[in-house]
Amino acid sequence: MNRALKQGSQIVDNSLLATFKVRASKKKTNLKDIKFTVDAKKFRPFKRRKGVKIPLQQGFIERRKFRLDTPGEKRQIKTVRKAKEFLGLTKRKRKKR
Repeated sequence: MNRALKQGSQIVDNSLLATFKVRASKKKTNLKDIKFTVDAKKFRPFKRRKGVKIPLQQGFIERRKFRLDTPGEKRQIKTVRKAKEFLGLTKRKRKKR
């Protein structure tokens, strides 16, 4: 379970994804489990609905201030913007002179 938490937190931290959820599998694995705790400063274990905190079952959400903190995330957002512009889904704003 801790390996899955570690992998989920790494993927979410380095991509534009903001949430991950871990489910137990029915299959057994030969890998040894590791000690790992999700960083409480970076991830929160609840969602907010109308100001009320609702706990998540084995899920975590990346906190707002850490959403775009790695170079990979910034690169991904540029790529998505260029792809949308190329497909004609959005128009580029031009600066007035």
